[in-house]
Amino acid sequence: MKAIPPFRLNRRELNTLTVKMCSPGILYFLTNPSMPGLVKIGYTTGKLGVRLQQLSSTGVPSPFEVVATFYVKDSKRCEAAVHAKLHSYRDNPKREFFSAGVDVLLREAIEEIIPFLDGNFPHSSTAVQSEEFSPDENDIYFMFYLLHDCYQQGTSYSSKELAEHHRDYTPITLDLKLMTLETHGFVKRVNRPCDGIGRWILLPKGVKFMIENDHHDQSLLDT
Repeated sequence: MKAIPPFRLNRRELNTLTVKMCSPGILYFLTNPSMPGLVKIGYTTGKLGVRLQQLSSTGVPSPFEVVATFYVKDSKRCEAAVHAKLHSYRDNPKREFFSAGVDVLLREAIEEIIPFLDGNFPHSSTAVQSEEFSPDENDIYFMFYLLHDCYQQGTSYSSKELAEHHRDYTPITLDLKLMTLETHGFVKRVNRPCDGIGRWILLPKGVKFMIENDHHDQSLLDT
């Protein structure tokens, strides 16, 4: 009987398979006004805006709203880990919807997400492209504190300290919001993720944004 030769992949095939098995992308948490109490957790390896358009064209009455996003190195595995962690909140295993508050889901999922975070974004050459981003009203609110209370003094604020100034955020959800600002170069975390709640400083890009858009107290510029 003729022996079957061993199956081997050449280098190009192996590299292609590795990329397909470990595709960087965006893990997203979405809500929808027409689906109260539900959070959709999924991923995309393309542009988030395109994915949102696809989801909003599936017949839902209202467009989906982004609650949190994470740029991860292996989007499929990260999604699977998060879904497994949150399985008790999942009514239908065939769908990506979870029945719980956003705070609860993020708090429980963050330990699964951290090992997958892509520290090279946005300077990596992955398939994920940076969306056009501008800080929102709440981003500006928190950056104002970092600018006036920390930047000149060379100090930092923790998410817990900043959250005391805004009733709509807990330290955990604010940490996640500031991670998005960090991804786009406006702020920087100065302690390690394993240290717990983040401590944050405003980067030069954040200072420039605040000054040029007049989001500051005039006393900051007085000499």
